Amino acid sequence: MVFGGAKEKMMERTVANSDAMKAVSTIIAGLEVELLSEVKRLEDAAGVDHLDEVPTQEERQETLLGLVQAKIGGDGTDFYAEEVMSEHVENPEDAAAYLSLEPEEWEEQISNWAETYRAKGVSEDLADREIADQHVQRKFGVSLGEFETNVVEWDQRAMMEKVLAGNVSSAVEGVRLVRESLED
Repeated sequence: MVFGGAKEKMMERTVANSDAMKAVSTIIAGLEVELLSEVKRLEDAAGVDHLDEVPTQEERQETLLGLVQAKIGGDGTDFYAEEVMSEHVENPEDAAAYLSLEPEEWEEQISNWAETYRAKGVSEDLADREIADQHVQRKFGVSLGEFETNVVEWDQRAMMEKVLAGNVSSAVEGVRLVRESLED
């Protein structure tokens, strides 16, 4: 089994670093960056504020290759924690423990946090979710609702779609907003 694991890791690196994969990711990243840059210029000309920052081609290519490598090596959880979740929460490594929890598991976690705080004599008069909200805000820098949306309710397929098509979707949204501003 030891060699099997090493063989799989070698395959992951080989596919993600292959000339074909690099060529494909270079083309896709280049087109996306060009599209986003043009949409950003269009938004600026129309006085629409939608796109914040356009990634460099190298950044986008690195993201695409990272996703491919993560998917070949597993379910993409590590990629999500490192690349995506870090944009939404503080301490993404710790938050990764709560990815895709079943509803029952999540409710149990909320109850455990509440019990821990109450045992320390803190927040005795608050509901479990209120205590969990305070805990999550302190530890992860977001509200309980945001944490649930971006971590607990994580959907691998939705994450892949966002990473793969997010830039194109943002460009389409930018064009739509410019069109709406011109129609008004």
